[in-house]
Amino acid sequence: MADYTVRVKINVRKLYEDLVASGRMFVSVEEVADRVYTNTLSAGKILSQLEKLGFARKWSRNVYIITQAGILIKGDGVPVNRDHYV
Repeated sequence: MADYTVRVKINVRKLYEDLVASGRMFVSVEEVADRVYTNTLSAGKILSQLEKLGFARKWSRNVYIITQAGILIKGDGVPVNRDHYV
């Protein structure tokens, strides 16, 4: 029987850089799914990996906050008071 599946690798560092460049501080699972042309389950796994690497932090069930090396940032790249958002 033929195998009709394909594995795709995502460069999460590049995705992170694109999210920072877009100026978004919060990103939803649905937005990432649209951005990388995948389903929300896979997008959630991608965001989970970003969180493990310190590039994002889970904000709610479907929303993550973008960080910069573990520091929360605004869309213009300026660090913000972490306690203000957490």
